[in-house]
Amino acid sequence: MAWYQDKNRRTYVATYKSEKEMRKDVEEAVKHGWTLQDSAATGGHINVGRTVAPAVLTGGISLLFGASRSKDKVTVTFLRDERWLARVAVDEALKAFKDAQASVKDSAARERSERGVVEARVKTLEGIDGFDRETPERNLESALKQLIKVTETALEHSRKMPAKILALRQAHEEAIRVGADVAQMTIDFDAEASQAKFDADRLSTWLRQEQEMLTSQQNIMKFLHDWQEASGKEQKASVRLEDAERQLTEARTALESAPPDRAEKAGKRVRDAEEERAKRESELSQARSETARHSVFLEGGLRKKGESASKLMQSFSGGASIQTPTPSVAADLPASPAAPTPELAAASEDVLGQLERLAALHKAGALTDDEFAAKKTDLLSRL
Repeated sequence: MAWYQDKNRRTYVATYKSEKEMRKDVEEAVKHGWTLQDSAATGGHINVGRTVAPAVLTGGISLLFGASRSKDKVTVTFLRDERWLARVAVDEALKAFKDAQASVKDSAARERSERGVVEARVKTLEGIDGFDRETPERNLESALKQLIKVTETALEHSRKMPAKILALRQAHEEAIRVGADVAQMTIDFDAEASQAKFDADRLSTWLRQEQEMLTSQQNIMKFLHDWQEASGKEQKASVRLEDAERQLTEARTALESAPPDRAEKAGKRVRDAEEERAKRESELSQARSETARHSVFLEGGLRKKGESASKLMQSFSGGASIQTPTPSVAADLPASPAAPTPELAAASEDVLGQLERLAALHKAGALTDDEFAAKKTDLLSRL
């Protein structure tokens, strides 16, 4: 970078032997806001003290070099014109402000677009139960991650705006102070600063709520996985129990028709089949208990996610929230999720025990289907 391009310089002293070199420097320096304070010659006389500044300011240098001079060195002191610097500072600050405005506008448009995707994903999940939830829940998780990313970018741009506004305001005030020829600003600095703060505060709130919803959504994916896995084990246990019962029936039939010499062997086969059936009944009972436990976790997680989604949608719209009903998953018996959060695990222990006793009463016929459903809903609401 040449010395005359350095905006931090205020003075520069140069000594020339060549008129061509001097002419080039003066011409370039004038373009970058320099004027000449003085010049002196060694080994001869050069009377240019009064003619240099007018020559440069009017864009000509003929008076400078038309003066009496010797072939020896000429020393020139260059001074930076503070009015030129002030105009440049205003131009640069205005460009930075407009660039920041464009970034805010662009990032806000992308944030609105991704927000619409999340809202659509939330609505898609309304009323969906069982295994059908996995793909739309995963799509919602992906959409939330993308929304958080663009919200962070939008927030970053909004937070930069106040500094750009202040820099432009100060540059313009300084230009007026030094008498620089700058246009009158039509920007309402106070209004712009207030809007930037409002945008940043709103985006900050949205970002926090989006992150809370993402945490709930990630828990849902874990709970859904475990619930599905437990349900799959229950279904397999049910098939094994059916096989054991079939084998027991066959063994008893064989015992009834077995001749005396084979009765002992047929009886042993019946006892073995009875033991196998008891084993499979215990296995199925444990599987059902595990499925019920994960059902509790999943329904509690869906309720919590629904609250986060409703809160976020309300913030987006600035009005009534979009309702996100929690579907019943216990009756569907699809599958499950991962390790429950400590608060959900603690809250579910007592509920699980009561839910198991309630299921036993229902199975025994002590409760009707409607009574069982009402009691189950009441228990789950306590999470």
